[in-house]
Amino acid sequence: MPGYDLNTESINSFVDDSQIELPRFQRKLTWTDKDNFKLCLSVFKGYPLGVIVLSKDADKKYLLDGRQRRFALDEMRNPERVYDWARSAIGFNLGVSEDDLREQYWKYVDQYFGEFEEDVDDEDEEIDEDLPDDDEETDSVSYADSSHQGEDENLISLLDIILTVHPKRKKASGITKPFDFRDEISNLDYIVDPPSGYRFVDTEQLLDWIEYRSGGRTTPDMSDFSQDDLYDWLMAGKTPGNNENSKEETIRKEIDRNWDQINRVFSALDDLDTTLSNRKIGYMEVRDATANDEKKIFEIINSEGTDLTAVEILSAKPAYNIDIENPSDEILEDIERLYQKEMEVSRQEAVRWDRPATLYSRLEVPTLFPEEGYSFERKVRIGFKLMSGYYLNGISKDDFEALAKNENINWGSTELEQQLNHIESYISGHSIVSFWKAWGDPLVRMTSEAVAVNYLLCMLKYWEILGKPTSSTSANYQTRK
Repeated sequence: MPGYDLNTESINSFVDDSQIELPRFQRKLTWTDKDNFKLCLSVFKGYPLGVIVLSKDADKKYLLDGRQRRFALDEMRNPERVYDWARSAIGFNLGVSEDDLREQYWKYVDQYFGEFEEDVDDEDEEIDEDLPDDDEETDSVSYADSSHQGEDENLISLLDIILTVHPKRKKASGITKPFDFRDEISNLDYIVDPPSGYRFVDTEQLLDWIEYRSGGRTTPDMSDFSQDDLYDWLMAGKTPGNNENSKEETIRKEIDRNWDQINRVFSALDDLDTTLSNRKIGYMEVRDATANDEKKIFEIINSEGTDLTAVEILSAKPAYNIDIENPSDEILEDIERLYQKEMEVSRQEAVRWDRPATLYSRLEVPTLFPEEGYSFERKVRIGFKLMSGYYLNGISKDDFEALAKNENINWGSTELEQQLNHIESYISGHSIVSFWKAWGDPLVRMTSEAVAVNYLLCMLKYWEILGKPTSSTSANYQTRK
């Protein structure tokens, strides 16, 4: 009987959990920057983030559902990514002032959370006699001042993070500018020197540098951090130069000039890390479950999302993640195409799940199956059906799961595909096949997937019974009969 545990952990812990692995099958990342910003608002507002589904086995946990959320939450730790998302969602320009950005931010936030949506019947609306006449002078009130959500400290914190980054241009932002000492100090760890010769501050490397210098913290303890401390950070292992730019006095002047923004950056980084450390995300660990069990559990939890198929869930099973010994070059090439084109991820090793998942790419039986026009998911399913049907004489979900444990299969070979393709030449001259061809469609489109799969497997089994005749033998005639 399958079991499961419901738990919560901080966003940072969830993102950093090294035990969580992505299954072989992964859908493409389809969330837009606007979707990511909505998730960001939910995080800062303290809303639930949905339930992550994990398949647990021994010391491994496979992420069945939640890849896009995990990716976005990891990206969220970089303030510049949050800024990019906000800019896409809110639509502000790079040249907008901070006051105008605030105005646009609160307008968007209030509309998103449903504030200022009045549903009042004009006939029942009372008139306030104390309101000024239209011609009386009144003080102007900005949208931000009247914002309902503007009282939420966490949303204020999110705004401060966005304002700290603003404006973000191609090679500089409010995060990187105050740490740009490329003209004063050579060989800084976070300065990138590309072949083009235009050096710039790399944000990710800067954040890593700050964390390293802070002793593993996201930022230093600002109550005990001074300009002298930052100077020591910058000059660690270095000595001041003799030219005007690299003198100690010049460097200290630059630190002092940028000190307010440096403090602002540290504050933004600390607020962001504190939020991601305090906010919880729920997850379910499913154990001792068949692929069908996990599929049904996922459907119950994620009724609004895209259903997982049996073969998707199988990609998280340990038996299907066993490495293939000596896979053929053809299999490796198909695997590379599979992951880059269909999932937009890179894979180097080959595991058992990859063999049936890429089988259709090597299938050349146009009389029965089309070469083009099928979805990725359908191609994968047909590959599993052909392999389990041939090796186990069954194409049920249980057969799919049992297939991975079959040690008699040469997982690195394409012999089965070669034999399936060989059948094409034996059936193509049959009168009934010629009749099918006259319709201009493969058998699967004139009947069904099950009929085409079973016909191909039956013909292959019969061909084997005949002793695998070649086209030059008399048995070829018997096969066609």
